[in-house]
Amino acid sequence: MKAFLRLVITNVLLVIPTVNYAQQPWQQTGSLPGASWPNQVRSLAAIGDNIFAGTTAGIYYSSNNGLSWTPRNGNLNLANISAVYALASEGSDLFASLSGSVGAGGIFKSSDLGITWTNITPPGWTAGKTEFVFHNGYVYAGIYGGSAAHLGVQKSPLAGINSSSWTSFNTGFATQPNVPMVSTLAIMGTSIIVGTWGQGMWISPASTAAWVPFGPSLNYFS
Repeated sequence: MKAFLRLVITNVLLVIPTVNYAQQPWQQTGSLPGASWPNQVRSLAAIGDNIFAGTTAGIYYSSNNGLSWTPRNGNLNLANISAVYALASEGSDLFASLSGSVGAGGIFKSSDLGITWTNITPPGWTAGKTEFVFHNGYVYAGIYGGSAAHLGVQKSPLAGINSSSWTSFNTGFATQPNVPMVSTLAIMGTSIIVGTWGQGMWISPASTAAWVPFGPSLNYFS
């Protein structure tokens, strides 16, 4: 089972725990370029010993436990981008959600540790803020913001993923005033759980969308 850690860091330095997690405190490591206030670290991901930080100034990469960092934006166009909202890895693939002004954001994938990126954003999808989870060869994208037509959850097979491979995974969601804006999601066994903005928590089998309300009466998740 994978464990996920999401941090928002607003100071100059990124901190990485030492190897002996049970006994040692957190230690400060090298300075992350571009992360001084008001720039922020919004997301973290790892592939093996390679660490990636998504910031309001782009994507940075470290292969030495955070002692030094270099940009890994490749062919990404960061004009009008407000933040790398989410990073997630599955195998050797790295996924990034870029939020920004209408038409500027999107969803991108890299298979070479961020050296080059492929745009896998569906046509007309303004993408807003997107979180990712993976299950049985599929990626699920929870959408927060952007166009109403693409809210909720979108699903694509990992094999051959491209801008045309996404399908809606929203059957069962309440649709008034719109399908929910999904702010967080997680895999639990063979099910997906999402937290939404204003419409509470929902659960569905990962194989076929059949969303039903789930959990306590908490309306807002961020």
